[in-house]
Amino acid sequence: MKNRIRKIMGITTVVVLSAALLAGCGGKKKDEKKETETTQETQAPEVPELEASTGTVVSLKSNKLTMETGDGKELVFDIADADKKGEKDIKTGNPVAVVYTGEISGTDTEDTVVELVIAMESGSAASKTDETSDNDDESGQMTGEVTKYIEDEKLVIQNDADGELYYFSVDSDTVISGDDIEEGDEVTVAYTGDITGNDLVPVTKITKGSSGSRTAGTGSSSPSAKGETISGTVTAASMNTVTIETSGGTTYTFSTMDADIAITGGLEEGMDVTLHYNGDLSEGAEDVTVTSVEEDK
Repeated sequence: MKNRIRKIMGITTVVVLSAALLAGCGGKKKDEKKETETTQETQAPEVPELEASTGTVVSLKSNKLTMETGDGKELVFDIADADKKGEKDIKTGNPVAVVYTGEISGTDTEDTVVELVIAMESGSAASKTDETSDNDDESGQMTGEVTKYIEDEKLVIQNDADGELYYFSVDSDTVISGDDIEEGDEVTVAYTGDITGNDLVPVTKITKGSSGSRTAGTGSSSPSAKGETISGTVTAASMNTVTIETSGGTTYTFSTMDADIAITGGLEEGMDVTLHYNGDLSEGAEDVTVTSVEEDK
């Protein structure tokens, strides 16, 4: 849009200057004056040609749109000053068309100025195949405290591992294990999608732990009579210990000496599990007592 404004200002300047020059040439014949005016009016500045690229949105962050074209190229456009049609549908996985001036060299878009971004119908030729889209899906688990819950709509939790807020979408197909979900509950969510993206990530299962406030600044729950839960992937297991890595990348080693392990064949590396424990995990895994371990399926 800024370029268009500059183009209009440029045309206006040409017209004003032309009028001033003609006014100062009173000694010329009327026919010459008329011919000059006609020439000035027909000499419009060159307008850059518009080009377009279509593809599927890979990400949209800080007004940087990354898209994959039909021939597999990944292009990054700055769309801060561009008009956007169907803006709410310009999101990861959806097809778009980008209209721009300038040239793209390979995958280099530095010499382009985006004028318009259009959200296209998902059935268009620019969208990926179902197979490719399936490969983009990610899945994982996260444990944290519920800060907001709207039934069949949205879930917000504060992650135990890093203390950050994460936003999820829930619907009537979401499996909820335990009582009704309320703010302050400790839950473990299983999700499918890119947890680092801008969109709400769909939740497939919510497993409720226990209610209660968290220890300030630690990102861990305070002890309660019902015990707490933590989920992760087993990275090592022995007769009396298990080491897990949470979805946030934190590793804990717990004693399972007093735990009820209801898993056929015992704990194995790569297994997703949920541990129930008593104590304050913020003081370290050695200060909690694991009461049971169950496999997440």
